[in-house]
Amino acid sequence: MSNKRDLIIIGGGPGGVTCANVVKNWGKSMGKELSIMMIKEEERLVNRCSMPYGMDYKKPYEDFLIAQSHFTNAAELKIDTVTKILPEESQSYLAKARDLAEHAEKKKVAVIGAGYIGVEVAASFINLGFDVTLVEMLPHAMQLTTDSEFIEIIEKELIDNKINLKLGQKLTGFVKSEKNPENVSHIILDSEEKIEVDFVVLSIGVRPNTKLAADCGIEVTRQGIVTNNNLQTKYPNIYALGDATQKKSLITQKPIVSQFATSAVFMAKVVAMNVLGTKKECKGVINSYCTKIFSWGIGGAGLTEEQAKAEGFDYVVGFSKIDDKYPMLNPSPVTTKMIFNKKDMKLIGGCAMKKGTSAAHLSDWFSLSIQNGMTIESIMDFQYSTHPELNARPSQNMYVAAAQNALMKLQKK
Repeated sequence: MSNKRDLIIIGGGPGGVTCANVVKNWGKSMGKELSIMMIKEEERLVNRCSMPYGMDYKKPYEDFLIAQSHFTNAAELKIDTVTKILPEESQSYLAKARDLAEHAEKKKVAVIGAGYIGVEVAASFINLGFDVTLVEMLPHAMQLTTDSEFIEIIEKELIDNKINLKLGQKLTGFVKSEKNPENVSHIILDSEEKIEVDFVVLSIGVRPNTKLAADCGIEVTRQGIVTNNNLQTKYPNIYALGDATQKKSLITQKPIVSQFATSAVFMAKVVAMNVLGTKKECKGVINSYCTKIFSWGIGGAGLTEEQAKAEGFDYVVGFSKIDDKYPMLNPSPVTTKMIFNKKDMKLIGGCAMKKGTSAAHLSDWFSLSIQNGMTIESIMDFQYSTHPELNARPSQNMYVAAAQNALMKLQKK
């Protein structure tokens, strides 16, 4: 076989896989069948979104690995190292973490970092019967991505579920185990407190690996590889997407951190269509998210109020608290917060929290509304559905009520 390929994809995460599949499937429908090679380091890939749940050694290990067919159905696969990122594969790290959890003597673990992943990992270990310490250097858990009204509920839920929450404290060191010097026995905080552990999970984020791009003369920043709106680098036939790139906010048009798999997938579709000759732009990311914290689900998109304030927006906030079922069916309230730009009345951020597992559709609604420039008025005109077991009664809707609340605040001034 010739060494030349029409498309070479370096990296096999959600973005790389999506790009390969879209180029193959859409290309075939367009009469353009391209030869594709994907180069990645790992024979099998861990579904990284499921990593916190993969700590549960009672569940089959294979459930947390992405099937090889996801790659081989769309592209010729080459397992190789282009630029080494980690000394071991993420698959090996997950296997090691599961083994440590299963054989922990004291059932004590420290999780460093209380963002989405750290909180989910801590909850997983609580469900396994561990004594969990969650350390966060910022004053609050999930502070960078979540509005303050919801953080209070989150922290109470963590404490109520027996998580030892250490907020506003930094990890400063480890104490080696006397029994096994390769392991740690305690962590040390900047308060000089020592906490006994079997092992430690670091959940402090990642930085993009831009070495290959930089070595090729492509512009990079601390946030990643620089591209234009078509996701091309300075070399028109070299594209970049996913965690390796610098993104911009759809709302502010300024650089923003976005390490969501869904952002990578969206960018992959943009790259794929451009590769196939159909011009498509990535105008920015919205950072739609959802997570589950024990009994609570939370979802949001766009800017938090703190972020809107930092960006200098003149904004108004609308709140609502609407039941998720009809009154006779033991409903739970859904608390909703929506942030509108006073200049054009467009939605620039939203967040909602409720009991249960249905937070994803909340964040998706906010994301779609922001993407399509929904305003206070257009949201108030929203024609929604209702059902006794599935939604609020006909006269109430969480989004409409929050928009009305925002409008009432504007009219009072």
